[in-house]
Amino acid sequence: MSTTPSAPRSATVLWAGALACALSVVVTIATQGALRDGLAAAYTYTADRTLEAAQSATLTYLFTIAGLGLVFYTAYALAGRRAGRSGIAAWLSVGLLVLASALAIYNLTQPFPLAVRLVGLLPPAVGALAVGTLRAERRATAA
Repeated sequence: MSTTPSAPRSATVLWAGALACALSVVVTIATQGALRDGLAAAYTYTADRTLEAAQSATLTYLFTIAGLGLVFYTAYALAGRRAGRSGIAAWLSVGLLVLASALAIYNLTQPFPLAVRLVGLLPPAVGALAVGTLRAERRATAA
């Protein structure tokens, strides 16, 4: 009976995290009008603080978060088993999970469209699953 080695489950979870980050970009693009309306209703604008500048800065912020998440998820997925065995990578993944969770919670308090706020919770949720899966695989390899 031949058994072929399968990819670790953590790789699948990591690719799902990258997909969640890409989905957040798509949702942000699709809800730009609602974002503009939310910002207009939440803040007062003057000649030096325009709604366009606020929308541009907010979109840059949201795209940067999603882009960094996509980069980190992809890097971890491509690193494969090496990342799971590295102590530094394990601690880095926990740190990134804490940071991503804090940003997602902060974003819940902002005047962003509901879809943007909800989809922003997906990357840290998948990250929590990925950290758990990576740790379980690391323990199984060590045993």
